[in-house]
Amino acid sequence: MPINLAGVEEKEGQSFEPLPEGVYYLRVTDGAEKDPQGDKNGQHEFELTVQTGPYSGRKFKHWFALSEKMVPYLKHFYKVLGATDMTNLSPMEYVSRPFMAEVYIDEYNNKKNNKLQLGCYYEWDGKEETANGKKPEKKDTPATAKSTPAAAAQGSKPAAKKAGPFSNAAPATKKPDGDEPPF
Repeated sequence: MPINLAGVEEKEGQSFEPLPEGVYYLRVTDGAEKDPQGDKNGQHEFELTVQTGPYSGRKFKHWFALSEKMVPYLKHFYKVLGATDMTNLSPMEYVSRPFMAEVYIDEYNNKKNNKLQLGCYYEWDGKEETANGKKPEKKDTPATAKSTPAAAAQGSKPAAKKAGPFSNAAPATKKPDGDEPPF
C-alpha cells in the first residue's frame, strides 16, 4: 500500500540507556505467555513500569523461562504479586500489581538491558508514601534463625536442603563404614 510522507517531520532513532542499578517500585503493566519453540522452554513475560522517582514511567520487560532453574523464582514472583492459588497462573491476570525489586543491568550480544535480580522482589502496597528506595530487611525464619552465630554456638545445624520439584537425585546416605556416595 503506497503512503505519502510529504509534510511528515522526520525523526531519528533514540539511543536506549538502561535504568541505573538499584531498588525500584514497579507495577506490572502487561504480560504474555510465550509457547516453547524448538528446544527452548516457554516463558512468562512481564512488562514492568517504574512508579516513583526520576525514572517514573520507564518500562522494561522481564521474563521467566519455564525451566527447572527458573520455576522456583517465578513462583516467588507470583507470590509477591499476591497469588495464593499456584495452579493455572497467567501473567495477564497480574497486570496492575505493584511490587518492589532490585534491578541490574545485563549485557547480552553487546546490548544492555534491565533485569530483575533473581529472588530479590518484595511486596509493596503501591503507595508513593511507602516508597523509600530501600529493600526490606530479611525477617528471621526458622531456617535462617538456625544459621545465626548464637545458634551455631549452641551446636544447632542448618536445615537440610530439600529436593526441588524437578529433582530426580537420590538422597545422599552414609554407608556403615562412614563413606558417602560419590556425587
